Amino acid sequence: MSLMVAACNWDAVVSRENIACIVGLAMFAAFLCFAMKRRVWMVVGGVLLFLLGVGIYMGVPIPAPASTASAPSCDNWLGAFSKSLSAFYPSRGEYEHNFSQSYLYWLFHLFAILYVTAIVVMLFGAEFVNRGFLLCRKIGRRPLNVFWGFGEEAKTIAKGVAEGPNSVVFVMPEKRLWTSLSDDEDVHEVARSGWKWIVGKVDDVLWLSNAKRHFFMGKDGHKNVADAEALIRPYKGRHQISVYVRIGATADDDVLYKWADKWNKEENKNVEVIIVREESLVSRRFLLDNPMLSCPRIKIDTANATVSGDFKVLLLGFGAQGEMLLNDMICDSQYLTSAGSPVWFEAHVIDRDCAAYGGYEEICPEAVSRYNIKFENQEIGSSSFWRFFKAEMLKRPYNRIVVCLRDDRENIYVASDIARLYREMHLSPSGIVFARVRDSLIDAYIDSTFKGEVSKRAFMQFGAMSETYSFGNIVTRKWEKGAIWLNGDWGMDRNAKHDEAKDAAAWKSAPFFNKESSRASFFYQRNLLKLIGYHVDEKSDDNTCFNDNDPMNHLDVLAEDEHLRWMAFHFVRGIKAWKPSAAEIEEVAHRTGKEVRHNRIDELNAHADLVPYADLPKVDALFDPVNARHGYPREKETQEKDKGFIRSEAMKRSGLGIMKS
Repeated sequence: MSLMVAACNWDAVVSRENIACIVGLAMFAAFLCFAMKRRVWMVVGGVLLFLLGVGIYMGVPIPAPASTASAPSCDNWLGAFSKSLSAFYPSRGEYEHNFSQSYLYWLFHLFAILYVTAIVVMLFGAEFVNRGFLLCRKIGRRPLNVFWGFGEEAKTIAKGVAEGPNSVVFVMPEKRLWTSLSDDEDVHEVARSGWKWIVGKVDDVLWLSNAKRHFFMGKDGHKNVADAEALIRPYKGRHQISVYVRIGATADDDVLYKWADKWNKEENKNVEVIIVREESLVSRRFLLDNPMLSCPRIKIDTANATVSGDFKVLLLGFGAQGEMLLNDMICDSQYLTSAGSPVWFEAHVIDRDCAAYGGYEEICPEAVSRYNIKFENQEIGSSSFWRFFKAEMLKRPYNRIVVCLRDDRENIYVASDIARLYREMHLSPSGIVFARVRDSLIDAYIDSTFKGEVSKRAFMQFGAMSETYSFGNIVTRKWEKGAIWLNGDWGMDRNAKHDEAKDAAAWKSAPFFNKESSRASFFYQRNLLKLIGYHVDEKSDDNTCFNDNDPMNHLDVLAEDEHLRWMAFHFVRGIKAWKPSAAEIEEVAHRTGKEVRHNRIDELNAHADLVPYADLPKVDALFDPVNARHGYPREKETQEKDKGFIRSEAMKRSGLGIMKS
């Protein structure tokens, strides 16, 4: 190349052909950048280039044979280059240095090269184009947070995870390729925030798999799972990455949770898959802000750690969100009265077709009977519903009414009308009526809709998207610190010290069911603390929200409360009580050759410890002799496990400063 340049004089260097070559390269670079943003134009542009190239090709006259020069010059090199192109692309003749034909040849060859290159890039080179695009946008090697998809949920989380102006990358979904991104205000908001965006599918930018966190937060849960697997499967990196996958309301929990467990336990030790379900986050946040112990007509006797009053719940709407709220409210209502019996709980569920959402009565029969759940099919908001409500439901002493239909405005209208009816009967709806409102901008709508009405703020809202997808709840997992601690407690000696690395590893490999159980246990601790007079201030910045009471004074009562909650957690998931005989336990020991555990959820969807707290020693007496005959050591008494939960360091540490809002 240096010899070629040396042989060229200045006139040759600035010849029209060389200028055409430089201009062609510049046009090619501009074309790639343009195609990167609107890849659909790669096809359109390719067709236009082809047609233009054909037109130029047909317009080139057939020249006379060109004379060759013996001395090396740029013209000779250009001629040789042209001949090679003529061999590769069919041409109407060789290059001849004259004013008209040189331009026609160069234009033809330029567009032929652009056309073929566009096809190659479109089919094979999208990843390299994206890589260069980000490189031009000055995205360095800092830890990245990549959002595969674009929506309000993703932007809400991105505001929290942003660690710098270039730390957030959005990968636009394919559907945006058919629209003008320059007119998209959301894209401009991303740009103003200093974040970056690119266009493509997961396969196009797999090199982004090294990012610290990946968020698949689209509305289509099945696509989120498929895209996440396309990213995880080929990942061979050595550092840990976290993959957050949002699943849909109608998703098959068992299948997806087992899918996540597979990656966390077996497939890739450097990948942690976190399932994000909006309904679960909303329900948890709702009960964190409005625990059942705060219901009207519920009183706490801190001297005896008991509760008086009944929990009577009316739930309007029984989709995925309604079912999750019902389950969590049941678990959050398990306490002992002064007489030593469980506090009464009952729930009325009303929806258009309560059985259409999975047949709760068939899946969870023991929950329906134990917790007095009744279903009523009514079209909520219709005239017949309001006649039914006024005649049958309004006069009942509910201390919690939750409206969670499928539309924010419908929830607001129904909750407002219920609050108005309460006031007309000289009853206070304060602390009783709640409406699930997802839209964070709905306050303006409420102000305009209920302006001047007394019932304007008579009901409370919950479930705002900004709170549901807050940075802390999902990414920092402040709600899970105590749950991780409790999970590490399992099977560990009481006096052993916790190791954060071991706790984190145990948490990652734990099945999703166990994680949910630990989360539920940790959330319930705040209620047990209230029972004994501890002031739990979630907004405090330290752990100074204890008084000097000794929780061990109420060890047996709190342990039985925890056992009631633990049973409710299983019953609302359809798990049944297993009541084996000694012969059945012996048969299982012979067949499996292993210690017979009380837990038979995987095989029978049943558990032997789902009995009253006082009967747990009888269960131990069934299993211990059989296991002893087969050489297995005696397991810790089941009642001691519940007591160990009360004694756990997690309960003492929580405060619950860990869970401050």
